[in-house]
Amino acid sequence: MAFSLIANTQEVGGQNGGTTGAIDTTGADLLLISIFGYPSSVSTVSDSKSNSWNILTLRASASIFTGLFWSTPVSVGSGHTFSVSGANTFGGLQVQAWSGSAASPFDQESGTTSGGVSTLQPGSLTPSEDNCLVITGMAHEANTSGATSINGGFTISDGTGYQGGVHEGGSMAYLVQTSAAAANPTWNITNATAAIGAAMAVFKAASGGGGGSVVPMIMHSYRRRRVS
Repeated sequence: MAFSLIANTQEVGGQNGGTTGAIDTTGADLLLISIFGYPSSVSTVSDSKSNSWNILTLRASASIFTGLFWSTPVSVGSGHTFSVSGANTFGGLQVQAWSGSAASPFDQESGTTSGGVSTLQPGSLTPSEDNCLVITGMAHEANTSGATSINGGFTISDGTGYQGGVHEGGSMAYLVQTSAAAANPTWNITNATAAIGAAMAVFKAASGGGGGSVVPMIMHSYRRRRVS
């Protein structure tokens, strides 16, 4: 089964985080969150349907952090909101809801931070099997707000620029592979940044096929030939 993006949203956040507007996640079997902000305290995520969340490695420097969370939800549907909270974190989150996930989807992760640069790669990952979903999140503390882009065939689902005294900048992107191949995209900020961080993770798809096919029995009618 191939991955399919059901819905996506973001909340640019503020001093202590924030909550997204409602989306419809009906049909989703994998929920993903990318958080971004200033690392003054630990940020936590939650959603309005009380799903459990797994946190991957938080990528943090002295002035920026980015992190990825994932959930195999027990509850999805309309009116679904997502929240991030943390005192004086000045950040927010991006959310993606997917269908087509394996029951135990997490495969591997990478990530890093840097300062005084405008480009950054999270670190190369090669999925362990075909048809995987690769996601990446980034955070930046740009000197001035600038456009964000990414290469390597990735698509940005949501993103926001840096706003001094309000929130850091952050974006989230994805790539659905058919054949397993190394991925190490480059995030780019059009303006120089004081700090930047990137995280990436791979998730496995559900097995295809589902039990094989049924061949219908075709009944033929024959006329008996008389032999004189």
